[in-house]
Amino acid sequence: MQLCKFCIFIQVRLLYDILTTITAFAAAHGVFIAIALMVQRKENRKANIWLAILVLLFSLYIAEFGAYWSRFFLEYPHLLFTTNSFPLLFGPLLWFYLRRLLWPAKMFTKSDLLHFIPFLAYVIYLTPFYLTSAQDKADVLRAIWSGDSVFGTPFYLIRIFMVIHIFAYSLASLYQAIPKAKQAARSSLQTLKVNWGKRVSLAFAAIAILKLLQLGSIAFLHYKFIYQIDATILSLSAILILACGFSVVLEPVLFSGLPVVKAYPRYNKSSMSAQDSQRLANELRKIMAEQRLYEHHGLTLNDVAGRLNISPHQLSQLLNQHLNQGFFEYVNSYRVNAAKLLLQDPSKSHFTILSIAHEVGFNSKASFNAAFKKLTGYPPSHFRDSR
Repeated sequence: MQLCKFCIFIQVRLLYDILTTITAFAAAHGVFIAIALMVQRKENRKANIWLAILVLLFSLYIAEFGAYWSRFFLEYPHLLFTTNSFPLLFGPLLWFYLRRLLWPAKMFTKSDLLHFIPFLAYVIYLTPFYLTSAQDKADVLRAIWSGDSVFGTPFYLIRIFMVIHIFAYSLASLYQAIPKAKQAARSSLQTLKVNWGKRVSLAFAAIAILKLLQLGSIAFLHYKFIYQIDATILSLSAILILACGFSVVLEPVLFSGLPVVKAYPRYNKSSMSAQDSQRLANELRKIMAEQRLYEHHGLTLNDVAGRLNISPHQLSQLLNQHLNQGFFEYVNSYRVNAAKLLLQDPSKSHFTILSIAHEVGFNSKASFNAAFKKLTGYPPSHFRDSR
């Protein structure tokens, strides 16, 4: 019997050594990814910064979690529980990352800081522990290893709140992708963003469920199955970070924000080269901005093609294949951006929504509201009130 227990212990110890090594590699990988995302100067830079902070804190968290059963914290006891409050940041960071990725027009406001109150409150709650001596912290760690109950009711209540917090934010983040999923069929880039958002949200939801099982093992089963649960959490966390790294390499468009060039069979015989498409795209942006063509009511594909001295078929190819937008979607993006400036201008506060719609080229209030909400996530009236 004793030999059997010893063999089990050796197997568990070996498993943890392997997982600790993998976790350390994944955490280091995560830190590298975070730095790479922060220094990128691309279209999605602000979204990338949110993701970089999330990846960095998550990497540090699993690094501590992976080292939890080693002797690391006996040698450096003051580092014990330094990342304990980080899970209360994962949900908000995930939420703001996906909001910025999927709804780039939505800005971070002062009221959004309320999302970080639980984290600050928990840090204050942990401060007395952080101020204890190194010996006291080492004693706490040894007590946990021995299976003693060193946590009181507040610990379990806070942990339950953490699990609910992460799970709720994961579902809310997943919900953000639903409206965008309806548009994804028309944009390869949007499809990638939506699918990526779903995968990350579901991964954090799964981690929250495993953390709940871990808490149940501690509270009710006297650490029974804790090794298996911890191993699963570490494995899933490492996979999540590594998957993020692979996505940066395999799907760089997610992080650059540059459009995906899709193959359109009907354009296979076209003679438009990449250089031609880039030149025409620049000319198109120039005439749209300088001549304000979008303000023309009833603007057609033929009208714009004539300004560029190309055929409507070539303009259609330019928009669909190289800019990943249909004609009216492209024109409406200019109209909505112009409308946002008018809605934010105090000198235009007496303008009605309908007059602004007509000013920027829309024929009706209904079409203006639909296009504005599609591109910003808000109706025009709400956007004006929140400025």
